[in-house]
Amino acid sequence: MDPLRCLSETDGFFTRADVLAAGCDDKSIVRALRRRQWTRIRAGVYAQADLWAELTPVAQHLAHAHAVLRRLEGRVALSHQSAAVHHGMELWGCDLSRVHVTRLDAGAGRTESGVCHHESLLLADDI
Repeated sequence: MDPLRCLSETDGFFTRADVLAAGCDDKSIVRALRRRQWTRIRAGVYAQADLWAELTPVAQHLAHAHAVLRRLEGRVALSHQSAAVHHGMELWGCDLSRVHVTRLDAGAGRTESGVCHHESLLLADDI
């Protein structure tokens, strides 16, 4: 079984590191994107295009949010509509074009690469 497809099925995405661990290189990524076998979710994060197309916008947002969490591990917590999606809450009319996180490391609030970073003082019980 293709390990990248398996990751795409279970996690909704795979990373460049996963691609390299599977024995592929950067040229393989470019070819798969050009052939539309994979889709780019964010820099260094991909999914099998056919599986991604089957996901609802909410499921796509959840996969994107989990990819952000993996990248910023320990420095952020999902917040706002991204936290609501993670917890399975019903949403209507929410903008899911950006992942929302709250900084846990006193990092600056900003919006970059489709991620809105919020500043706040959070205690361990708040997460």
